[in-house]
Amino acid sequence: MRLFARLVTVITLLLITPTLLLAQATATGTIRGTVTDTSNAVLVGAQVTAVNTGTGLTRVTTSSALGEYIFGQLPPGHYSVKVSTEGFAAGESKFELLVGQTTTSNFSLKPGSVNQVVEVASTSVMIDVEKTSVSQEVTPSEVEELPLLGRDAANLAYLVPGVKQADSFDPTKAPRHNKLTNYFNVGMTE
Repeated sequence: MRLFARLVTVITLLLITPTLLLAQATATGTIRGTVTDTSNAVLVGAQVTAVNTGTGLTRVTTSSALGEYIFGQLPPGHYSVKVSTEGFAAGESKFELLVGQTTTSNFSLKPGSVNQVVEVASTSVMIDVEKTSVSQEVTPSEVEELPLLGRDAANLAYLVPGVKQADSFDPTKAPRHNKLTNYFNVGMTE
C-alpha cells in the first residue's frame, strides 16, 4: 500500500511540474507578420530572418500557407527583419522590441530581382491588438532621461495615464467598513 501511495505521489508531481514551469514569467517579446505581394496575395515559403542587432541573435523561418510568420520568445532589443523569396525584391524592417510586446511587421514585396532591397520603416504600435491587459511600456531611454525625484523607480508608475497617488493602507487606522486603498489607483476617482 505504501508503494502505491509513493507511486501516485511521484506520478502526480511529474504531471504538475511542467505546468508550473510554463507558468513562469518570461522577459521576452514576439515578432509576427504577413508576407504579401503588391496585389495582397500571400507569399508562401518566403524566407524571413530576424536579427537582434545588439547581440547578433538570428532566427530564420518561412512564411506559412497563409503568408504568416512568427518569432516567439525573443529577448528585447533592436531587431532587423528581412524577407526574401524568388522573383521578388527583398524587404527589410527595423524596430525596437520591448518586453511583453508583440510587434507586427507586415511586408508587401514588389516583383523584382533578388539584388533589389526595399526597406520598410516600422515603428512600434502604441496599441497592441494581441494583448488584452492594461499596461504601458517604459523604454530604457525614458528611464535614463526622465528626471525622477530621488531616482525612485516606483515613480515611473505615474507616467501611465490614470495613475494617481493614494493614501497607503494602515491597518491600525482602518475605518470600520474595511475599505482598502491601493497605493496606486488606476482610473479611479475619489
